[in-house]
Amino acid sequence: MVLPLSLPEAQNQPVLSESYRTMLADRLSRIRKAHLVSKAAHLWPSARQIPSFGEMNSVHEHALQEEVVIFGILILNGKRRTSAVKTYRTLLEPDIQTPIAEKLVTDGDTYYVEDGGIKIQLDIKAIPRSTLVPGAVIALRGLFAAPDTFSVSGLLYPVDVSAAKPLQPSPDLWIDGTAQLVLFVAGMGLGWEAAHAANAMLFATALGTSQLTSIKQVVLCGGTYAPVDAGPAAAACLGNALSPTTGFLDLQASYDLVDTILARIAAARPTVVVSGQSDPTPRLWPQAPIPNIVLPRCSLTNSLTSASCPAKLFTIDKQIVWIIDGAVLTHLDALLPSSLDVSMLVATLLQTAHLCPQAPLFFDAQPLQSDMFILDEPPHCIVVGGHPQTATPEAYTIDYNWNDTQHTCKVFCIPSFTSAKSTLCWDTARRWSTLKLDSITNSLS
Repeated sequence: MVLPLSLPEAQNQPVLSESYRTMLADRLSRIRKAHLVSKAAHLWPSARQIPSFGEMNSVHEHALQEEVVIFGILILNGKRRTSAVKTYRTLLEPDIQTPIAEKLVTDGDTYYVEDGGIKIQLDIKAIPRSTLVPGAVIALRGLFAAPDTFSVSGLLYPVDVSAAKPLQPSPDLWIDGTAQLVLFVAGMGLGWEAAHAANAMLFATALGTSQLTSIKQVVLCGGTYAPVDAGPAAAACLGNALSPTTGFLDLQASYDLVDTILARIAAARPTVVVSGQSDPTPRLWPQAPIPNIVLPRCSLTNSLTSASCPAKLFTIDKQIVWIIDGAVLTHLDALLPSSLDVSMLVATLLQTAHLCPQAPLFFDAQPLQSDMFILDEPPHCIVVGGHPQTATPEAYTIDYNWNDTQHTCKVFCIPSFTSAKSTLCWDTARRWSTLKLDSITNSLS
């Protein structure tokens, strides 16, 4: 049976570098060439372009006092940036503290543009701070106010985006007998809470009913496992209340429970599990798939596939669907002066042609030889799993201009199943509706 969504036949393993500089240099080179050189030439035809800082004499440019265009990665030197030493010190304390989500940007912060390790400070009085996205590749028009300071008069991002518009649901899409539907679920939070496990088992049972035959596939969009620090194993190990052996036995039991539940879901429908920040795999992006060692039952079947995050899937007609963990957008929002809703945060990703511009400077990532988070092709759909702002399933459309060609991206926001008990039903025509678990009738409707 051909499924509505499929992973690439060969999932490329990340090629690591010895330094993050290699990753950032690749980002700058590819996005500058693909988008910004021609775009800046069209918008600012009278301004001379400086291809790279390595080919520039900033003292000479300052003496000329003429407007030029430079390219680089926007760097934030924030006053609220967390000290690594202080963070390490807190990790030595025998308790677990949930990080507080707060803004990491203030009006007094300094911005730089970087190319090849060379940084130039920016005078940004002429542009609004709300437009600045740290980590993004940008083109800047202006002149050198000093050899080490660039006065900005204009700023370009790789992609022009329009405001997001709500996409209305298609009621009762799931009863369409001809539809090839996918059920997106996020934040099941399995492992510690008995109520979460019970709801997941009811979900698996409901999938097997005859009313839902149009659903051909399930995609779990991160947060499938409860955070380790939510259970007794963490307290046992860190607080020394129990022996570490007992703590790890508790952890093993929780993983065994999740394996059993996922096997039930996969038996009902072919399932793709996309890893998330709370799942048992390193949090560094690209986040590795959940390993088979914690899924012994599921690994015996071909019905369940583990995917990395971000996950790139294809529809039957080869349209691109990206799935990301909502935690990435939470970290991005902390770097922006104004708080944005989920749809506008996704629009920011489209604008920068990048799925995680804050990595690796403000978000943990592997040191990659090439930047795997660059959007090389215009995406058709982006699915965001478990963002804290998402209380019910939502969908939006975003129109954007990609190298002088108009495209539309549909954004689907999946709430945490533990709190909303809601899922998002989707078909390859990009229609959608909500299916909610009814604990009384034990059904999805």
